Amino acid sequence: ANVSGGLAYVMYRLPESIGCGNYTITAAYRNSGYIQTDATKVVEILRSNVAKLTTTLINTPKNHNTTLKMRIYDVNGGVIKGSIKCAIKINNKTVENTIVVDGLVNIQLNTENLKVGNYMITVKTGENSLYNLMQSDIQLKIN
Repeated sequence: ANVSGGLAYVMYRLPESIGCGNYTITAAYRNSGYIQTDATKVVEILRSNVAKLTTTLINTPKNHNTTLKMRIYDVNGGVIKGSIKCAIKINNKTVENTIVVDGLVNIQLNTENLKVGNYMITVKTGENSLYNLMQSDIQLKIN
């Protein structure tokens, strides 16, 4: 700790894996010339928002499967950490439930039987102790 002008300053970086919730932080200061003093504060950690996906259009030839490969970022531009549940839908029908680890989505979607046309892929992540839920839509074009 640094003491300046009668105030003590401590820089402490919370672990990235710390989940949302209320945490009690206590700081104690001792010096041989002074009586010990303590300060306690409750700090509320909130879930981070997940940014919308930047992929907006995927083209796939008819009679082929579609590879959905992307990274999911938080609103500060960092790749999301840890594991988070993710549902993939095509035109509101769930086609895949998976776990995304460290923001990487790499899924082979069965689109062989889709007719030529436009479809909507919805990527929806669940809420966990670090992140709020997120939903993004991606246009799928079968040519």
